[in-house]
Amino acid sequence: MPESDDNTLAFYDAEAKSYSDAFIDQRDTKHLKQFMEELPKGGTVCDLGSGNGWAAVALRDAGFNVTAIDGSAGLAQEAKARHGLDVKVMRFEDFTFVDTFDGMWAAWSLHHARRAAFPDLLQRVGKSIRDGGILFLGMKGGDGEKRDSLDRLYAYYQIDELKTLVADRVGADILLADTHEGYGFDGTATPLHSLIARKTG
Repeated sequence: MPESDDNTLAFYDAEAKSYSDAFIDQRDTKHLKQFMEELPKGGTVCDLGSGNGWAAVALRDAGFNVTAIDGSAGLAQEAKARHGLDVKVMRFEDFTFVDTFDGMWAAWSLHHARRAAFPDLLQRVGKSIRDGGILFLGMKGGDGEKRDSLDRLYAYYQIDELKTLVADRVGADILLADTHEGYGFDGTATPLHSLIARKTG
């Protein structure tokens, strides 16, 4: 079973501009600052699910060597037009980096992977992070798997479930785990889980 969902990617391709416009003012700046404080100066960072490129630009401007990746060619084009970013268009199942990054910023992207495939995907993400490297993971909270009103596939998790998965599949110590209420692009209120973890090997 593929980890990526064709309908979800088709939505982001078709609505890349409107989606990017809606998230010009980002809500993760606090967590991004905390994430950057844990990274080595000038380290290599992957923005996995880079969207319109806002986080990749912030990381680049802070002096990090950034690889931006997104499954949507439409969003990659938006990131290029808005920020001059060269984004690698890559589906989850094609992510096979090993010991490449000092940091992994995976904000509100991996919850589009099918729930049954997520543990193996997370393990591969962990393998791409060097020992001592930092992971940020942003996911929607809840249970099960379903499509939203825009036909995007979401897998939902409880915060303790995510902490266990990160510890087991990435081999990481949790540095921060919090939850707050937020809203998706479809206007639906949802819990938002944010985790920062350090890979211990």
